[in-house]
Amino acid sequence: MDSRPKDISPEVREHLKLMKARPGMYIGCESLTRLWHFIDGMKFYSQVFDMDTGRVIIPEGFNDFAAERYGENLNAHNSFSMVLKEEKDERAALFKWFGLLDEYLVSLGYEPLGEREKIFEEFRNRCQQDTVP
Repeated sequence: MDSRPKDISPEVREHLKLMKARPGMYIGCESLTRLWHFIDGMKFYSQVFDMDTGRVIIPEGFNDFAAERYGENLNAHNSFSMVLKEEKDERAALFKWFGLLDEYLVSLGYEPLGEREKIFEEFRNRCQQDTVP
């Protein structure tokens, strides 16, 4: 049996990819603090109203991975606060956090969310295929 943490659920992965590519459309601007609160809301909803699905928003162990990467004590921080402690610029912190998440996913043997330009291209192609004559 596979003992590694579960991968991000497919529908959440799709949503996170869109947020990585176009954060302003989902959280109003390129800000890690806003993403943090948005994802907390996703987790809350999933835990309260959607607990039977087993949906994974962020894989277990990600905060531990970030703590190890940043040499932090996990008791006082989570992945968001650790990145913000290192990177004061909200925009830079946002993309650093997504990079850290991709790194963690790869370390678990899962596919990363990917680079922003590739995500743009993927969705552009999908939109072109979905056009109505």
